[in-house]
Amino acid sequence: MKIALVCTEKLPVPPIAGGAVQLYIDGIAPFLAAKHDITIFSIQYPGLPDRETVNGIKLVRLHGGNNANYLNSLKAALDSSFDLIHVFNRPKYIVELMRILPKSRFSLSLHNEMFHPEKITDEEALLCINKVEFINTVSRYIADTVKARFPQAADKLRVVYSGVDTDAFRPAWTPQGHEAKLALKARYRLQDHKVILFVGRFSPKKGVHIMLDAVKRVMGKAPDTALLIIGSKWYGSDEIDDYTKELRTIAEQLPGPVVFTGFMPPDQVCRHYSIADVFICASQWNEPLARVHYEAMAAGLPIITTNRGGNAEVVRGFGNGIVLDDCSNAQKMAESILYLLGNPEKCIEMGRAGREMAERFFNWKRVAGEIFPESFGLQTAAGVKHKTIPVPFADTIKKAPETKFFSENQKAGAADDTASGHGAAGTAAGSTDPWNTWAAVISTNVVKTGTFAGSTDTAKTETAADGTDIVKIWTTAEDTDFAKTGTVVSSTDAVNTGTATESSDAVKTETATESSDAVGIAPALPSRDRSRFGWKRNVTISPPTRRR
Repeated sequence: MKIALVCTEKLPVPPIAGGAVQLYIDGIAPFLAAKHDITIFSIQYPGLPDRETVNGIKLVRLHGGNNANYLNSLKAALDSSFDLIHVFNRPKYIVELMRILPKSRFSLSLHNEMFHPEKITDEEALLCINKVEFINTVSRYIADTVKARFPQAADKLRVVYSGVDTDAFRPAWTPQGHEAKLALKARYRLQDHKVILFVGRFSPKKGVHIMLDAVKRVMGKAPDTALLIIGSKWYGSDEIDDYTKELRTIAEQLPGPVVFTGFMPPDQVCRHYSIADVFICASQWNEPLARVHYEAMAAGLPIITTNRGGNAEVVRGFGNGIVLDDCSNAQKMAESILYLLGNPEKCIEMGRAGREMAERFFNWKRVAGEIFPESFGLQTAAGVKHKTIPVPFADTIKKAPETKFFSENQKAGAADDTASGHGAAGTAAGSTDPWNTWAAVISTNVVKTGTFAGSTDTAKTETAADGTDIVKIWTTAEDTDFAKTGTVVSSTDAVNTGTATESSDAVKTETATESSDAVGIAPALPSRDRSRFGWKRNVTISPPTRRR
């Protein structure tokens, strides 16, 4: 069948500038294209052609800049030849498009609370609900918010949890993951530290300031702790706003090393997970269900997350992490971090549980098999059934051995406690293997991992283990101008170079433009206590290699 996948107006496909919706489309498209004629519509972006066909998938990039311009471009580009127009996260688009394509069939994927009263009127929402064939949501939380406001949408709502390319991540217990971990620690001069990882945008609702407060408490008790922060104010940019400045000011007060990498393209982000010992999602808002949870699971990391929105749906009760109900309490977050850092065997146990979940359930093949309901008459990859995965009850999942907690606060937040079952939607009474319970709900074909010949994701990290794509070093000099250097060393030299990460701030360089593996080293170092930009020496600002 001929299907249009309509992306939002924010970022392009492929997701070279990031974006959860863009990553989602990029993940499922190769599997859908095995059986369907797929056309992806997204925005124009520097360096990307307006039209191209990759592995049989048509990509059309339209003029955007804002909703109105992009929507007008969509109206001109779409036509009635499509058997289905599947719109991502923009129910208002459907209201407009249905007017010029009244006989076309539409469907919707929701990744945020797009049916919130502040985002759509009752009239617009009902027009969309009545028109679409079905509405997919990335979490039960999002489905419930729609149903609470519009009960008539209940029969069209389907929870389709997102996925991750597990081949792009290397858990530390694998030879490649261990090698990558050592290379990354050397790259950031963190060889003697346990590393806490945060990945996300810089916004108060993401709770980065609370996490910094928690890590400060941790470093006071565990001096060998370091924090790596991957992200920026917005996707594809390292623009600095007041909140970013505030975060760096807070970071200066921490007694241990803090590294701000800046924005990274997704294929570089996945490699950096290997450096971590613990992953934190500190969201303070009702997060739909942050996809970093799937990434942390794929990387085999224990997760500390907040019980906000849909986050707990893939953590609480599954033995892969700790859920914090008191999400703004830095002390409780610190206690959970200290518990995990002090119990490496527990970290491995949780990490392996998460990795198994990612491999068996949260993979793109399964997502592609569920995106269209079976009753709709569409078929994807051979053998994949269109059934929505329900999250099993907490007591159907394998439990870790009883653990002694050092405080009641930490015990209350532990994710392997069986008291909850948030997001539970299915049971498995009598099952002897809880993992097989979930698998039995769908089909054995869905939960098998593997690669797809047409997928661009299958070989993304072949070079990650030796560090060749992750070791571009940016440093500063004491002079008043940005440092420029003609010194370029190989990646293997970079991790042994004492000057590579001595600096605590960023610098633009005009060298090493021919190789993404190159490392630019500034010849001079900042003063002993502070860089010339004022950042304390424990804070490192290290912009990553950009795509060219």
